[in-house]
Amino acid sequence: FVFHESRCGSTLVANALAVLDPAKTRVYSESAPPLAAARACENDKSCNHRKNAVQLLHDVIYLMGRTNDPYETSLFFKIQSVGTHSIRLFKEAYPDTPWIFVFREPVQIMMSHLKDNVGDRAVCLRSKNFPHRNLKRLVEERFHGTRSIHSLSNEEFCAAHLATLCRSALLELSTAASTESLGKLVNYKDIPDALITNIIPDHFHVDIDEDGEERIMEISQKYSKGRNTRARVWEEDSEQKEKIASEEVIMASKTFLEPIFEELQNLAVAV
Repeated sequence: FVFHESRCGSTLVANALAVLDPAKTRVYSESAPPLAAARACENDKSCNHRKNAVQLLHDVIYLMGRTNDPYETSLFFKIQSVGTHSIRLFKEAYPDTPWIFVFREPVQIMMSHLKDNVGDRAVCLRSKNFPHRNLKRLVEERFHGTRSIHSLSNEEFCAAHLATLCRSALLELSTAASTESLGKLVNYKDIPDALITNIIPDHFHVDIDEDGEERIMEISQKYSKGRNTRARVWEEDSEQKEKIASEEVIMASKTFLEPIFEELQNLAVAV
C-alpha cells in the first residue's frame, strides 16, 4: 500500500511501480472502493469496526486483486491522501502487507497545494467545512483553546490538514509490533532512488532488474500527472517554490508542519 501527503510524488511512485514489470504488476491509483470500504463505518455507530469494516476492506481488496493472468504476481494500491487516517484499518485487514508513506518538505508541499491561487479548490482545503477529528484535535493542541478551527486562514488550515496526515502515518509506524516495521517513510527528494535501492527490492520484496530500473528512471523524467498529449518533461521546482512562498505559507508551515516533518525525516529511508 502507498499512503501519502498528496502533491508529494505519490503519483510518480505509482507510475514507477506500474512500469517496473508491466506484465507482472497491477497498480490501482486512488481507486474509490478501498477508501470507501475503509470509511464505511466512520459515521455509523451500529457498525462494528473490527468485525465489519475490516472484513469489508479485506473483501474489496481481494476482489480487486483477483486475476486469471498467470503472469501477474504483484498488486499495489495507492490510496487517497485522506486514507492515511485509515492506515490502522488497512493493517488490521492485511497485517503482513508492507506499506509506505510519502511526504515532502513543508513549504514545498504547501506551495504545490496552493499554487495558482486556487483558493478553496485546493486539495488540502476540501475538508474545510467538515474537518477531520484529528485536525480539530491538532488545532486545540497548538492554540490551547484560544482559536477555533473556523478561524484558520487557508494557509493555516492547509498546513494543519497535512500535519494530521503525517501524524497518522507516524503514529502507525511507532505502534508497530516489532522493530521490523511493515511501514516505511519516503521523502519526496529521495524518489526514485529510494524505490530502486530499498523500497521495491527490500520492502515490497519485488525483484528489479536493469530494464526495470531504466523504465523507472525514464518515467521519473516525465511530469507524473501527464497523460497522453499532456505528458511532458519534468522539471525540478522545489527551490522555486520556496523562493516565491508567501509569509503566510512560511508561518503556517512552521506552526503545524515543520515539527512533524523533522520526525518523519529522522525515520525516513536512507538513500
